Amino acid sequence: MWKGMVSCWERSDASLVAVNDSPVLCCGRAVVSLGVRGATVSVRAVVVPARLLGVDVLLGMTGIDALQGVSVSGGSVRFGSDNPVASVDTAAVVQREAPPEREVCRAVDTAAVVQREAPPEREVCRAVDSAAVVQREVPPEREVRRAVDTATVVQREAPPEREVCRAVDTAAVVQREVPPEREVCRAVDTEPELRIDETDFTAVFDDVWTVRWKWAGGVAPPPLGNSIAQYGVPSCAREKFDAELALWISEGWLREYDETMYGPAQGLIPLMVVTQAAKDKVRPVLDYRELNQHLTRHTADADVCVEELRRWRRHGRRVAVLDLKKAFLQLRVDPALWPYQTVIVQGRRYCLTRVGFGLSIAPLIMKAVVRKVLAQSPGLAEAVLPYADDLLVNEAVVSADEVAEHFARFGLTCKPPERVATGARMLGLRVAESDGPALQWSRDGESPTQAPPVLTRRSVFAWAGQLTSHVPVAGWLRPAAAWMKRTANRLSPDWDTPIVSEELQREVDEVSRRFRACDPARGQWCVTGTSVVVWTDASSIARGVVLTDPDTGAIIEDASWLRAESERDVHINISELDAALNGVNLAVAWGFRRLTLRTDSVTVHRWLSDALSGKARLRTKAQSEMLIRRRVAVFRQLVIEYELEVTIELVASAVNRADEVTRVPNAWLQTADQPTTDSSKAQPVAVAAITSASASDIRTIHENIGHQGVRRTLWYARRELGVRRVSKPAVRDVVRRCQTCASIDPAPERWPGGSLGTERTWDRLAMDVTHVHGHPYLTLVDCGPSRYAIWRRLRRAGALEIVSELENVFLERGAPAEILTDNATEFRGRVMLAFAARWDVSIRFRAAYEPGGNGIVERHHRTIKVMVARQSCSVAEAVHRYNVTPKDGSDPATAPINGVLRHPGRDVDVTPRRTSDEPGDALPLKKPGVYQTRVKRSCLRRCGVVRVFEESRKDMAMVCQRM
Repeated sequence: MWKGMVSCWERSDASLVAVNDSPVLCCGRAVVSLGVRGATVSVRAVVVPARLLGVDVLLGMTGIDALQGVSVSGGSVRFGSDNPVASVDTAAVVQREAPPEREVCRAVDTAAVVQREAPPEREVCRAVDSAAVVQREVPPEREVRRAVDTATVVQREAPPEREVCRAVDTAAVVQREVPPEREVCRAVDTEPELRIDETDFTAVFDDVWTVRWKWAGGVAPPPLGNSIAQYGVPSCAREKFDAELALWISEGWLREYDETMYGPAQGLIPLMVVTQAAKDKVRPVLDYRELNQHLTRHTADADVCVEELRRWRRHGRRVAVLDLKKAFLQLRVDPALWPYQTVIVQGRRYCLTRVGFGLSIAPLIMKAVVRKVLAQSPGLAEAVLPYADDLLVNEAVVSADEVAEHFARFGLTCKPPERVATGARMLGLRVAESDGPALQWSRDGESPTQAPPVLTRRSVFAWAGQLTSHVPVAGWLRPAAAWMKRTANRLSPDWDTPIVSEELQREVDEVSRRFRACDPARGQWCVTGTSVVVWTDASSIARGVVLTDPDTGAIIEDASWLRAESERDVHINISELDAALNGVNLAVAWGFRRLTLRTDSVTVHRWLSDALSGKARLRTKAQSEMLIRRRVAVFRQLVIEYELEVTIELVASAVNRADEVTRVPNAWLQTADQPTTDSSKAQPVAVAAITSASASDIRTIHENIGHQGVRRTLWYARRELGVRRVSKPAVRDVVRRCQTCASIDPAPERWPGGSLGTERTWDRLAMDVTHVHGHPYLTLVDCGPSRYAIWRRLRRAGALEIVSELENVFLERGAPAEILTDNATEFRGRVMLAFAARWDVSIRFRAAYEPGGNGIVERHHRTIKVMVARQSCSVAEAVHRYNVTPKDGSDPATAPINGVLRHPGRDVDVTPRRTSDEPGDALPLKKPGVYQTRVKRSCLRRCGVVRVFEESRKDMAMVCQRM
């Protein structure tokens, strides 16, 4: 007998051996009484420190003999000769089928055992010596008797599909109390139970939902170390808080903890209060932070309120809301886990028998239970959208009352439904009919018009969250609230230090004033169709997106993102492009497929239009060209993969509805405070001249923050030393000179760069194939000092054609020592390698995907193509002009052609031609006093005809006269 069932027993050291030779530790002996139908007998019992087989009492042959025997037949158990079992002091326990992974008892002698599935914490042994086992699982809320003096174990017949223990030797197992209204020893109900087995927890429904979480690593943790029973409770909430705890105790949700039954407490969970002003409620909450560290949490499939709100708004107009009544408190926790959920109320220790609000996996448990219940009726699963304990019912498909009845059959009680026709609260918003049948949403409860009395970073962030975090449309309020948060973050060293700043106070007052005058948080509730108009805009402050209904023009949702300090140098066109991508993403999140994208940026309009139509390639030579191309590629990929129909429209900035969510008042952009205009209120102050922070101060901050980069060092330096005292160039200089940073990243020494050029002419040729006006050309450029170029037009860019042209060049000018080229297929083929081997020329291939490895010929391509385009000349003429043009612009000897030819290169005559009337070249005449006897042949051109004549002293004068 388990010691928790005996109030008085004699301690003694003893031990037993089970059938499987495993030892059974005992802690004492006792005399107990067993009673059947008023007849009582006394027997001696062995007291054990832990339950055997998960039951309280094992009745052996001594007890059965004292009760005049036992008879088991057809699901009935009888003690004595005639009388069936009518009552047992503790309980006749029926145990359900154990999970398949657990080993079930094989053979025991003299009892028929019927078992339902055992609770997960109970161990099922392999063999039991002398027992007839009768077990039934009792819900945790039912009281368990402490002492079993007279007990008999009855087991019900198991359904045929469940595995039944064969026999039990000579023992009867008695555990929990059977309700009096239920007949004992009858066949049990065979209705299948609901079971949820997740990575984080298990949940079983058997008239009630019982939950058991799973420990991280599969092992229960040691006792928790918390010793705080309760956090401070405001005096205004104390009365309601105590009343709520009293309700928990009266309902049995908090049960007084009994160590003799459940063992020592393993953890104390602190109590704290949460006030819900919208519902005028005070809710006790448990601080599960320490316990949550020992649980596994898989939140990838957790519901997100913003996403669920979009689905609710597309669920139809005739809807109602069902709310589970105290949802988490309807889920019971397995008794084995009660020691980890103890609390202290008014000096007494209680255990929470239900799932507490604050448990990390509580929302996942509720989601799984609700979806499991909905899955029992396929029609309900389509008509009901659940979010935690809230259910949105489309009453055009099923009535909300039917849904409530369905949940009641599975142990979950709902509050009366709220219908939108009379006004309903949906996910923190108030939805009702306004000016007609159309549904409109607005804030629920009192609007947060009052600014926090004491400005701290925490209070400003909390107020900004109340203004914008949960509403689909906020208009100008969204960037203003974000700007306030950024200002508070910049002016405060921590979360709770009061901020004394006229700048922040002015911003808070401005927001409060405008918010009281007009709250932009309202709009159309129902969203239908697959079309939407997407308005996008960007400024130097923020990016904004607005979605509107194409039929009514009402705003569906808006969004705004402040630009980070690191994005201040980003060009406005890139920000406009980012805003367009944000708009497409937001539309896809809603499930729209036909988009009309409207922007006021001419550049973005052209980029996106060309990307969709393919009319022209992206034309930009900005420094951020690759970033722009990547964003345009992402846009095209979204359109293709989600099968979107996108139309790009250009609108004026004055009519762009997204412009409002990218602006803040101009006065906020001034970092200096405005001077006080009222001289009577002005206080004398001492003003110091603003001086730049020293390099040593910046270096100290840089070292204290762990040698971070320029951007983060700048942020910390401005926070500590003042915004106007620290400049980015000063921080960049400090980081660049930091020896610690230079010794780690980047490396202090750069990799020495190489040179593609050679010292000797025609020693290395840079080779490539390029196209001009659609025709392929083989290009050869000398890598030596000359940079002489040869272009040969190819019929096709094949290896045979290239080798043929190279053969002609080599036969004409000789072969170089090596050729530098890229990794094109025609250059790496067998034909090219055989040609190079025959001419004894080595081929050097540049690095893959690195055009700079053959930069000489690549730059030459651009030079020739520019000349062809600008002068409208042929490629051959452009190459000729390149070869004969001096590289230094003045000395003809520096022309490329003069580097490869020994004789000076001659260009075509570009001067005007002489007419026939102009004097020609002077003829060679006899020098006076010189005797010449040789005959000289020469050529003269007369009237375009070249003539040959003999020159001598005799006829020289005659020839001159004739000419």
